[in-house]
Amino acid sequence: MRYKEDVDASGPKALRDPAKVAERRVRWESAPALATLRDYVGDLSIRSRCAPAFDADDAGTEARVLFVLEAPGPKVLKYAIRHRLIAYDPAQGVALPRVTHAQTFQPDFLSAQEVEALVAKLSGAYPHDLFVELAAYTGLRAGEMLGLQVRDVNLLRRTLRVERTLQWVNGGWHEDTPKSEKSLRTVPLRRALVERLTEYLAQHPWRDDPTAALWPGRNYAGGGEWRSGLDYSKRMDYASFYRNRFAPAAAAIGHPGLRFHDLRHTAASLFAASGMPLARVSRILGHADTTITYKVYLGFFPDDF
Repeated sequence: MRYKEDVDASGPKALRDPAKVAERRVRWESAPALATLRDYVGDLSIRSRCAPAFDADDAGTEARVLFVLEAPGPKVLKYAIRHRLIAYDPAQGVALPRVTHAQTFQPDFLSAQEVEALVAKLSGAYPHDLFVELAAYTGLRAGEMLGLQVRDVNLLRRTLRVERTLQWVNGGWHEDTPKSEKSLRTVPLRRALVERLTEYLAQHPWRDDPTAALWPGRNYAGGGEWRSGLDYSKRMDYASFYRNRFAPAAAAIGHPGLRFHDLRHTAASLFAASGMPLARVSRILGHADTTITYKVYLGFFPDDF
């Protein structure tokens, strides 16, 4: 098998390493799960002169095709076109099949009374009770909650600004922007939440630092009062919170298996129940458009809105 050295050094390793090309070729030719895709590529090659084709004697062409097929997303196709690895974007104009699989979970909507009961169960784990209450009445995603900073809380305007998310990735915290442009948003706060946040920020040791994390971590070493005490120099341990605090509290109020994301569904249902227009609910939740909001929360909006 020969390998063409016709790709610049900045190209993907899949196009520069003959061993990886051979490995991927074996997987491509032998994997039963790829049978349908192999047939599709073969048919595409016949129907279109511009479509990529497999050539057993040309590892360069093969590497190009494997790279395009294995690396999803529009960026890789643009890369392939720019470097003349393919003549055009085969994804353009393709009608995707409609997803018909059944939903694997059912959203669990809490009433306002159940939200208060859940918060009460967490009152001994301050500020986790406020963390849950804020999520249930604003609809923020878990990553958006963790990414909040002191500057994002505007007590005067009674609003919360969502500008970043925080995720635990490969053993470290990774800050990123929200999932879409519409997810960058300003969310209104209930008067009761403003009062609680005012008290909370008054005791926050880094309240004068606008970029300080809103939620503290905890100390898990040592003994006495130091152990499990709040540590504002650390990030909140979401996994520990969910496992040791949130899940038991949810079970105690009769909602075992409640997901944190269900608080987002709860917020949407409470917004709709209050008579808030669909478009406004969609903006608060950060949905790309109102269609998503209506599909997910159809039962909470009147048909003649």
